[in-house]
Amino acid sequence: MDQPKEISQVRKQILEGFLKNVEGLSDQEYQERVWIRGEGPECDDLSESICLFFDLGESIFEKPKEYGLSDAQYAQVMELQEKLDDFIGVEASSPEEELQTPQWKEIRELSKKTLQAFGCHS
Repeated sequence: MDQPKEISQVRKQILEGFLKNVEGLSDQEYQERVWIRGEGPECDDLSESICLFFDLGESIFEKPKEYGLSDAQYAQVMELQEKLDDFIGVEASSPEEELQTPQWKEIRELSKKTLQAFGCHS
């Protein structure tokens, strides 16, 4: 009988991890420090963060109501998902160059808006 509560807790943890990842997508200083200069304690990069967005987001994209998303939150997440999907095809000679593309700057801003839609501070 405790299963629904347990599932709810798992979904909450998935959503928290997803939003933590979006926070990294929104933060230029973090990206330059961790992704470019490799200064931790965090250890990830641009590709890993994009993969994590899609991995954690998969069930959220498919069943947003089960994660408690409002229509506005869902629309914001899906807009970010679409821009990240489009970004995968962007060619750049280095991670530094990738972070300076107009597409990435737009993703960074959309990530901030996504966090705001969830009441998170970016």
